Amino acid sequence: MLLEDYFDFLRPDDIRLKGHRIGIQDVIKYYLSGYSPEEILEELPSLNLEKIYAVITYYWRNRAVYVPPRAVTGTTLSRMVKKRTFRINYKTAIA
Repeated sequence: MLLEDYFDFLRPDDIRLKGHRIGIQDVIKYYLSGYSPEEILEELPSLNLEKIYAVITYYWRNRAVYVPPRAVTGTTLSRMVKKRTFRINYKTAIA
């Protein structure tokens, strides 16, 4: 199965998981907030880990489109620090 087979490309800014009304941006939002794939599954139980990993893989292959603005919100940062998943992106840290 090709990676793109997991998605319905409705518009360039509206890509959804096949068989769901959930957009990939919903999964990406959780992922960028520091959620693990298993935690995303808890938040979006109609998905399965295979589909969540497909979205994450798609994100990493196309991350130039999904890179958030330079700033990380305080809530996101505190969650990442609490979970000890804080990683410094040196490119954005010095920008």
